[in-house]
Amino acid sequence: PLIRPLEADPAVGLTTPLIMLQKQPTVINAAGNVMHLTGLALCRAMGMQNGAQAGPEDVAAVSGAAFAVRRDLFEQLGGFDPAFFMYCEDTDLSLRARLAGYRCQCVPESVVYHDYQLRFGPDKLFRQERNRYLMLLKVFRWRTLMLLLPALFLGEVISWGFVLLRKPGRWHEKAAAYAYLLRHRRAIGQARQETQLLRQAADKEILGQMNWRLAFEQAGIEWLADAAHLIFDPPFFVFCWVIKKLVVW
Repeated sequence: PLIRPLEADPAVGLTTPLIMLQKQPTVINAAGNVMHLTGLALCRAMGMQNGAQAGPEDVAAVSGAAFAVRRDLFEQLGGFDPAFFMYCEDTDLSLRARLAGYRCQCVPESVVYHDYQLRFGPDKLFRQERNRYLMLLKVFRWRTLMLLLPALFLGEVISWGFVLLRKPGRWHEKAAAYAYLLRHRRAIGQARQETQLLRQAADKEILGQMNWRLAFEQAGIEWLADAAHLIFDPPFFVFCWVIKKLVVW
C-alpha cells in the first residue's frame, strides 16, 4: 500500500505509513508530520486511536521513522542534507520535495509499529533548533521570511520557555544553535542557493500546509499545554491568517 500512490500519481513523491506505538498498538504515534508556522514539526494525530485516519491524504511532511520516496527524486534532491545528521532531516527532505513540485502523502493502509520513547539525548535540543533554522533559511524566499519574523519571534519565546522550564541546564544548546548560524553563514547561503534551484512550487503552496496551532500536549504536561494554548493560539492564528493572505508568490 505504501508504494501504490507512487505508482498511481507521478506528482506524489513521498509516502509515509500509519505509525502505531509498539507498546500500545491501537494508539497512533504518527500519521505523517504536521508543520507549524515556525518550522516546528510534530507527529500528526499522535495519541489518537487507530481508525481515526482516512486516506491516503496529503501531509506537510513524512515521518522519518518509516517512509517511501521515488529513487529519482531522492537522487535529484541529493538525499538527506548531511549538515543535519538527525532531527528535522525528514521534514527538510519533504519540504525540498514539495519545493520541487511533489506531494507527500500518508497511507493509513500501510501500518508500522514503532518502539517510540520521547527522550532528550546529548545535543538533541541543539540539533532540533539549528536544523529548524537551516530548513527555513533554505526553503523560503527572503520576503516570506521577513513576513514570518513575528511568528518566529513568538516561537523563540515558546522554545526558550520550554528550555527554562523543562531543561534549564541545556540553555546553552539554544545559544549554540544561534552561534552555528553565524559561523556557517556562507555554507548556509550555498545550501540555500542549491535548494532554490529546485523551485517549482510557490511559497504560498508550502505555507498552505503549515499550521497555526502547536500541539503543546506532546510536551507531556497537561496543565501547561492548556495555558500555552490560551496564551499563544490567538496570536498564531492571526499571524497565520495574515501571512497566508499577504504571500501571493
